[in-house]
Amino acid sequence: DKISIKRNTFTGYFIANSDSRFYQSDLFSKILLFMQKNHPQVQIKEKDKKLLLIIQNIPTIKAAMHWLEKLDNFKMQ
Repeated sequence: DKISIKRNTFTGYFIANSDSRFYQSDLFSKILLFMQKNHPQVQIKEKDKKLLLIIQNIPTIKAAMHWLEKLDNFKMQ
């Protein structure tokens, strides 16, 4: 849905509709595996019934772009 960077933390807000086909997609599976491989810096949390992708230690937009590129290039085994 949206992203933000505050206090060195990147937050990506997933689609609010938990019935969305997105949550059964290969992309969402890839995000979950990426989070597991990069924990604890990358986490998924639930807040107010919304799922969030949290990446710690992101001081700049350039750093955020680096992590998004890592996610985009991540290969599922």
